Order: sequence, then C-alpha cells, then structure tokens
Amino acid sequence: MQEGAALVSVDGIILYGNRSLAQLLNTPLERLMGESIHAFIDSTETAGFRRMVEANSSGSAGESTLQAQDGSRVPVHLSLKPLSMDGVHVFSLVATDLTERKQAEETLQRAHDELEERVEERTAELEHANTRLQSEIVERKRAEEELQSIARFPAENPNPTLRLENGRTIIYANSAARATFAEAFTGPGTDAPADIAEIAETALASGVRQEVEHRIGAETYLLAFVPLRDRHYVNVYGRDISQRKKVEDALRQSERSLATELDATRRLQQVSTQMIQANRVEALYEEILDTAMTILDADFASIQMLYAERGTTGELRLLGYRGFTEEAARFWEWVRPDSESTCGKALLTGQRVIVPDILDCEFMAGSADRETYLQTGIRAVQTTPLYSRAGALLGMLSTHWRRPHEPTANELRPIDLLARQAADFIDRKRAEEALRESEEKLQTLFQLLPVGISVLDENRKILDVNPALGDILDLPRDDLLRGAYENRRYIWTDGTEMPVAEFPSSRAITEQTAIRNVEMDIVKEDGNTIWTDVSTVPLPFSDWRMLLATSDITERKRTEEALVRRTEELIQKSAEVEAARDEAHMYIDIMTHDVRNANNVSGMYADLLAELADGDLKTYAEKLHASIERSNEILRNVATVRRIREEESGLVPVNLDAVIRNEIGRFPEALIDYLDPQIEVLADGLLPTVFINLIGNAVKFGGPDVKITVRAEVQGGEILVSVEDTGPGVPDEVKVKLFRRFERGMGRGSGEGLGLFIVRTLVERYGGEARVEDRVPGRPGEGAAFRFTLKLAT
Repeated sequence: MQEGAALVSVDGIILYGNRSLAQLLNTPLERLMGESIHAFIDSTETAGFRRMVEANSSGSAGESTLQAQDGSRVPVHLSLKPLSMDGVHVFSLVATDLTERKQAEETLQRAHDELEERVEERTAELEHANTRLQSEIVERKRAEEELQSIARFPAENPNPTLRLENGRTIIYANSAARATFAEAFTGPGTDAPADIAEIAETALASGVRQEVEHRIGAETYLLAFVPLRDRHYVNVYGRDISQRKKVEDALRQSERSLATELDATRRLQQVSTQMIQANRVEALYEEILDTAMTILDADFASIQMLYAERGTTGELRLLGYRGFTEEAARFWEWVRPDSESTCGKALLTGQRVIVPDILDCEFMAGSADRETYLQTGIRAVQTTPLYSRAGALLGMLSTHWRRPHEPTANELRPIDLLARQAADFIDRKRAEEALRESEEKLQTLFQLLPVGISVLDENRKILDVNPALGDILDLPRDDLLRGAYENRRYIWTDGTEMPVAEFPSSRAITEQTAIRNVEMDIVKEDGNTIWTDVSTVPLPFSDWRMLLATSDITERKRTEEALVRRTEELIQKSAEVEAARDEAHMYIDIMTHDVRNANNVSGMYADLLAELADGDLKTYAEKLHASIERSNEILRNVATVRRIREEESGLVPVNLDAVIRNEIGRFPEALIDYLDPQIEVLADGLLPTVFINLIGNAVKFGGPDVKITVRAEVQGGEILVSVEDTGPGVPDEVKVKLFRRFERGMGRGSGEGLGLFIVRTLVERYGGEARVEDRVPGRPGEGAAFRFTLKLAT
C-alpha cells in the first residue's frame, strides 16, 4: 500500500514531500515542492478537502480523490494533522493509496453479492423442499385415510407393517417388517422393541394416532401408530425417509455455512473500515484476531510482526493474541526460524503451515514448542504468512483449536483476505513510523548542524533559525527573530561596504536563483568583526521564501592572512636564497675553473717530473699525479651532482648495451666479463656516470688481479644490472650506509664519498633501487656485487 507524506503550509503549499507522494501523483519530486496541494485535489472533492483543512485542532481524516499529473484519479485516505514547527503552523499530510483496497472492497462486495445470491438460491431450494414436505403431509393424510384398506393387504405393502396386540406383542409382520426388525423379531408372539411398544401402548390408551421418526440401523423411518381400540391392537406402518433426512441435514449445514460466510464478510468489511480510521493500533490487532477466530471457529489466535534486522533471516515478535496463557505469551514473544512452532516453520519456508494434530506432528516431536502447545490446551494450528503487496514478508497470522482440526480451502479463503488486510495495515504503520522518524531526524539535523541555518520571508525577516547561527552571529534566538542583525554593517572582502541590494538574500529574491559562497565581513555593535561565508537558496513557499546557510570563516580568514604574510616572507627569503645560491654557484664555477686549470698545469709538471726523476722522487711524483687526478674526479662529481639537481628528469629509451660497452672501453687494462643483451631502458644522458663509478671503483679498489663481471637480466618489467668484482668486498656493517653522501667503504680505498651517492641518486631518478651484496652470499671477503634496477623502455 503506497503512502505519500508531505508537510503543507496553511495555504496549501507543499513544503516537503516524500518520493512515494511524487509517485502517487505521477509528478517529479523536485516539481512537487512549492506546488499547491489543491492542484492535485479532484474538482469533485475540493469542498470536502477544504472542510478537512478547517477542521478542529486535533486534525481530521477521510477519503478523497487525488488527480495525478496525467489526469488519472487516485482514491486515497487523507490524514491531516496541524503541527507547529518553531511557531510556524503547518499540516502533516499522509495520503494512503486506496486503489488496491477499493479493488479489494469491490471483490468483497462481489463475494457478498454472490453469497446473497447463494442464500436466495438456497432459500428457494428450502421453499421448494418445504413445498415438497407440504405435499408429503397432504399425501400422508391421504395415506391415513387409506390405511384401513392398506391394512387389508399388508403383504403387498413394500414398507414395514406390524400389528401389535395390546400395543406390545407382535401378532403380524409383513416381509418388509421382518427384514427391518430382523434383530428383534423371532416370530409371532414376540414382544416389539421396548421403544416401539411404549409408543404403541400410548396410542392404544389414548386412541390417538401417533407418528414418530425412528432410527433403525443406518436408516431413518417415519412410523405411524394407528390404534384400533375395539380390537385391542395397534397397526404400525413404516416408511423409509433416510434420503429426505440427508437432504434436510445438508440444507441446514449449507445455511450454517452461508451464515458463517456472511458474518466473515461483514467482519472483513469492518476490519477494512477500521484500518482507515484506527487511531489505536492495539484495537485493530484485537479486531483482526477476533475476526480470524470467528471465520475459522478457532479457540486461539495470534499475530506477529517480522523484525528483519534480528539474526540472519529475521525474528517474529508477538503483537497480539487471544487465549494464550502468560507463560505461552512469554515463550512465543520472539520466534526464530529454527523454532519448532508453525510460525517458525512458516518463517523458514515462507509458506502457510497447517498442523491438524499436534500429537502427530513430526517436526514438533520432543520440542519445547510442542509442550507449550499442549500445556496451553492447543491441539491444532494453522499459520498464514503476511506479505506486503511488494512481496516482502511482514509477519504471521495464526489460529489454534483445542481439538484436532484441519481447515478446508473454502474456510481459508476469507483468512487470505484478512491476511491481505493485516499486511496492508502493518505495511502502512511501518511507513508512518518511517515518516515520523524521518521528520525527527530532519528536525534534529536542523538543530545540530554546525552551519548556521535560517529561513527568511520575502522581506528578509528571519522566521526560523537553528542554534548554530546564534553562536556565529553572537545573538540570542529571540534577537535574531526580532531583526537585530539589521543594525550591523556588512563589508565586502575588499573593505567596501556591501549595499542591501547586493546581500545574498536580496539577490536570491530578485534573481530567483541560488547564490553561493559569498564572503562578507560582519561588523558587530562593539566594532569586532565576523568573517562569514553565506549561501542562499530561494524556496517555492508563500511564507518561507529562502533558506540561508552561514559559515563562520573568521579563523580561516585569519589563517589566510597569516599565510599571505608568511608567503610574502618566504618569497622574499626565497629571492635572497636564490641570490645566495647564484652567488655560491658563481664562486663554485670560478673555483672549479681555476682549480681545474691549476690541476691541469700541476698534472703536466707531475708527469714531467715522473719522467725525469728516479727513485723516491719518481714515486712522490706519481703520488702527486694521483692526487691531482682525485681532485679532478671530485670536480667531475660535484658537476654531476649539480646537473642532477638542476636538470629536469626527461627519461627516454637508452641502449643499455651501448652505454656499458662504452664505459668498459674506458678501462682497457681491466679484466671485465660482460654478456651483451640488446636492451633499452628508461634513463637520460647521465646513465654512463653510474657505470663509470661502479666499474671505476671495482678497478680502483679491487686490487691488481681483480676480475669484474657485468650482468643485465630481465625480471618482469625491470632490468637487474649487477657489477661484481673479486676484490676484498664490503663488510656487513658498512653495506647499510655505503650509498650515503660522504660515506666511504671500509677496506676499499679512500675517496671523497660522492661516487656511490651519485649512483643511488641517479638510479632512483630512473625509478629503480640500488643495493650492495656479497658476490658469494655469506662471504663478504670474496668480493662485492653492486646491483640496481632500471625500467624497461616500452
């Protein structure tokens, strides 16, 4: 059952509507807001709706007809209740779609009409049977007149005929009588059965003819006792009326069934009416239970609601019951799907469950549910699931009997209608609860939002406000409602005063569009200021014309001002640093140039001295030349570090094999083993520097007999490059810090400590990693293996 809900102003403007109302009116939800509810009231119902609006303060309810956007008419039950939201008078409107209920009522009416037709047909049948009975009575009287003549020919009578002397002793019985009274008749002179003899003696004593119905075996006979007092005997004439009795019994049973069905139909109509008008839920549950018991002639009944959030498949809670003991009500207050009761089984299967006799039910055997049924006096039970029109399980309706009993399909048909009504009611109540909860959440949200919210009229007067706005503007709620904020000055971000026409609220009214994120400085009465960010949205209501959202951004603005000042300071410092760096680079360039020139001259003199000198002097000259070369290497490393820092990394495909071969060529006297895979990697023009440093270190520090191996292996999307040597290796305690700037490898000679730092910096620049390991794992003294990864060029 679809339930539309809305908040409506006193002049009929829809302030809020839920999606169900939009679907009910076939109108987009965004277009529904601000429309007049009168536009959706059918023209024939306008006067009635206005009377509902003008009803007493406790609200009003009644049936009406809505007209959807496509022109279709929707029968509904409308409930209007006045509310006061912070002094503003509105109505809560709940529109329950009665289309399906009307269809159900029409179905019930048709069923009622069919029942009345059946009653008329059965009445006609009874009248016909009565006519037949009257005819039989006439025939019987005629037969009485013929009894004497019939008595002259008893042997020819196909019906049993007896003659009782003195009303007791059988002195004659025709063949039909002998067959009928075979158990009691042994021949002439035998006494008639006591009950027959008693009636015969009474007839003989009174001289009045007697007529009684008498059961003999499985048949029913109409016995006529005709006294002949002057002859001291009674003639007894019998006629088999068994078929007539069956017809009469069937008619009586049919009348009882029709009466029960009519009563059930009336009760279903009553339940349908109470569902619309019920204010007390418990009263309707009681009516549903009483109706179920009446329809099925049951001794107990119960109704349960499904709480789907409990457990994996939900649990049933007992809402109402009839006939249960307190112990039974407590036991079945909550029922899970693993319960051995019929409602637990119905929850598990989703189907109706019928147990004609608790004692014969297999799934209840030995269970606590079985014992509770028997202790309560229940021997039979049926449980019918309650489904919403959308197919969702809502609960269960059960009836119970003190005796073994299995309801027929005809008996359960009205229960299905009742279950449909009960499910609709539960579904509606859940929707109403959800609507109330939604309204409470909205109100709570309005009150707790940290943003200042206010509702204004067309003159920018505040109609409602949340606590946050009072905190932001430092004004009590009552002062805000009185307009105390109008005495303050409002300043643009550039320091000029904002005219009233430029206020966000004024623009929203004039332009009829949302105005967002206007920053303004509000000057309070004491001269202090509040920086705010204001957004406003026009509202399509006659009184509520706009919604204003105000955020306090005072701290943010102060932070921004501080950041601006700090940024300016940093810019100034940065300029100073830039100038200092340029000056430092100038000094470094001058020093490098001059030192390189001095090194070149010193190198020539050292070479010349080494050629001319002998002995110790020659040795000193060679050491001098080596020192000059180390100085040049330092200059080269410093230049490389500067290039790494200053040049942007534009990685391009580089032929790794060409780079390695070119750098190996720089060391013609070294013993270097290299496998030459044709691979391209992502790098730049500084990649050779990596191999210059690694191969150079291996040659320089590996000793005179060092063997060097260079490998390049593809591993996934990367290349693992290894430069291994058979030199003295790197101790474990040195490995972890070897790639740091100005760190030197212990036992691997001396240097300025920049080479491996440059290696690591370049490898990381190319997206790889560098590390040092033992050439032979676990044996540091047998050589080092410097490994690094590079990205494959794709």
